[in-house]
Amino acid sequence: MLLSPFRPCEGSPTSQEEYRNGSYVPQVIETVLGRQVVAPDTPYVAVAGPSALYFIDTRFDPEPAQHIKLQIEKASVPQLDEYIAIDEIAATAEVNTHSASRLSTPPRKMERRT
Repeated sequence: MLLSPFRPCEGSPTSQEEYRNGSYVPQVIETVLGRQVVAPDTPYVAVAGPSALYFIDTRFDPEPAQHIKLQIEKASVPQLDEYIAIDEIAATAEVNTHSASRLSTPPRKMERRT
């Protein structure tokens, strides 16, 4: 039987026990963009928005889980000087900074010939 390449192994996903019960309350901080929840210091919990946490399957090793956490947080937690540029034709997205877009060369003026 082939295992799915998107799952570390067969069966139901698992998460760390200390975050599964209803008594866990995440820390919330004030930022320039408003209130932001803070993920605990573990590779298996990522911030997925201003008021959301994403729980990563604990069947992943810590290194891949940390990589997944960083990717989720990079895509979902806004930074003041960053934006996500989406190319719908190439079906890609990348994080750009506003300062980098200001450094690009301005468009050339087209002269009208008569």
